[in-house]
Amino acid sequence: MKEKTMIEELYCEGILGAEKVFIKEETYGEYAKKKEHLERNLRETFSAEQKDLFEKFLEMNVLTGCIEETATYRSGVAFGIKITAEAFLLQK
Repeated sequence: MKEKTMIEELYCEGILGAEKVFIKEETYGEYAKKKEHLERNLRETFSAEQKDLFEKFLEMNVLTGCIEETATYRSGVAFGIKITAEAFLLQK
């Protein structure tokens, strides 16, 4: 049996429709505002030691997020290169 190309997988079964990916109820900005409000309320309840610990947690959260975003970016670029190469190879 012939193996499907990346392009065939993409169009036949590989990617969900955009309506399943986008957030419909609220935008990113609205979520960010809610997060800031909740964080401000949370900080008001902290002792000095808890504030310091929370700052360290947020710093580690940012650092791990950057690593994850870099890995996602690299994966996307690699995928783009592969699919572009495949498209050129399949040209008739």
